[in-house]
Amino acid sequence: MRSASKEFKETIAKRTDFYAEADVVFADGKELELGKTDFYLTGNSFTDAAGSSSFPLGVALEKQIEISLVNDKDQFSDYDFISAKFTIYCCLDLDSGTTEKLLIGTFTVVEPEAYGSIVTVTAVDDMYKGDIDYSTNLTYPLSAGEALRDSCSTCGVVLLDTTFTNDDYVISEMPDGITHRQLWGLCAMLAGGNARMDEYNRLRIISYDFSLFDRPGADGGIFDNGSPSYETGDDVYGGIFNPWDTGDVLDGGTFLEMDKYHVLWKTKNLTVATDDVVITGVQITVDDTTYRYGYEGYVLSITNQLIEGNPQEAIVRIGALIVGAKFRPFTMDHIGYPLAEFGDICYVVDRKQNTYQSIITDVNFTWYGYTTLQCQADSPLRNSSKYYSVLTEAIVQSRRETQKQISDYDLAMQALTNLITQSFGVFKTEEVLDDGSVIYYMHNKPTLEESSTVWRMAADVLSVSTDGGKTWNAGIDSSGNAVVNVLSAIGITFDWARGGTLTLGGVSNGNGRLRILNESGSQVGYIDNTGVHFNKGVFSG
Repeated sequence: MRSASKEFKETIAKRTDFYAEADVVFADGKELELGKTDFYLTGNSFTDAAGSSSFPLGVALEKQIEISLVNDKDQFSDYDFISAKFTIYCCLDLDSGTTEKLLIGTFTVVEPEAYGSIVTVTAVDDMYKGDIDYSTNLTYPLSAGEALRDSCSTCGVVLLDTTFTNDDYVISEMPDGITHRQLWGLCAMLAGGNARMDEYNRLRIISYDFSLFDRPGADGGIFDNGSPSYETGDDVYGGIFNPWDTGDVLDGGTFLEMDKYHVLWKTKNLTVATDDVVITGVQITVDDTTYRYGYEGYVLSITNQLIEGNPQEAIVRIGALIVGAKFRPFTMDHIGYPLAEFGDICYVVDRKQNTYQSIITDVNFTWYGYTTLQCQADSPLRNSSKYYSVLTEAIVQSRRETQKQISDYDLAMQALTNLITQSFGVFKTEEVLDDGSVIYYMHNKPTLEESSTVWRMAADVLSVSTDGGKTWNAGIDSSGNAVVNVLSAIGITFDWARGGTLTLGGVSNGNGRLRILNESGSQVGYIDNTGVHFNKGVFSG
């Protein structure tokens, strides 16, 4: 779900006059800013969809935009848009007089533009970078996490979720005949979800989360003949009437946490399936043997090269994440709604006020038009395509012929530069403590309560959260101790280090080399691509 302020959400309940803005960087380095009047009234949209009629599991999906620019005076005819990068914003003028912009993402033009009084371009996010044949210099067996991190490094893609569910699963043999993008999807399948790029083109493994549908309520039981009567029901304590605020509040499932899911009711052409889909099992067939987790019924049949070495363990891991999930397939046109993203949880409300729990698998947003939303799940899963499309074939071929390699450090710097240039400003909240000192909060929405990204500055620690302060994912204290996700640096000086895997060399870092020195600084031995070399020592075992 895209993050937006409370005022933004209140405004779109009354009006949806969104408009687009964009920053364009062309292949030759030229830059262009596009404002509201540069876009044609029709023909501007973005798509965030699995593109399948089946329930998506293990999909590495690609977001796409279509842009129509006003070219009545040939103002854009001299530009070559092929390989240009569009950073697109969805803008809304708020009643307070400010303008809120939602970053949709950065997209690369892969299809030659059509000229005339309107210039039409189509662009995709960085998922296309994975549309090359899978290769690696590592030796299998590998964990899923190691394989994914190496693959992203090979393709020049930043992996945001360096750890993910079931990333410790060991892949016994190197997969054959797949693309890097397929590998990303197959790793996501192990995590009970799918792979996608975020708005900064960082790869994410998104596991399905149906826990919001499992919130407890009160079970009134049945009209039995027990003693006392109706003994199967729950006792609900509401407190006493002196004062009224001493009682407990029972939430039976009202929409109190709408920052975590969507309530879709401003619909047109709504079609809802007659029955819920309840995933009862997951199965895979390897060498004519079928391995299953769960029961007969709605069983997802999957294919995944990564798990064929130990299918029983894998199917149990995957099944434990998604078996029992219940949702209702639907399709609708909703009044302009840019907050929805693939994989979001939602409630669908029909004209009779019936409410259905579901998940969004397809989003097509059109400026000055309706937003088409869908949950597709009408047949058992088949997921074995290469995800190639007409939009990406040309750029895939050219990339195979001339591929530029960059170091992991350069890749991290590119990602940081994107954050610096595309990230919005912050709001500040001060918390005054009893002693008069102040804790400062910097956050991405007008109020602290509605913010997802929160920086907290106290006397002894600077920390950051991406879930509104529920958990803290990084920080540094006054003693210099830091907790981070991935550390990218040209040089590191340390007294000691501890970890799981040390990898040296590869691609831009060339041949790895490990040197051992004595206390006087003289080399006593080294390990490199030529072998193990030591001047003296004892070897055993």
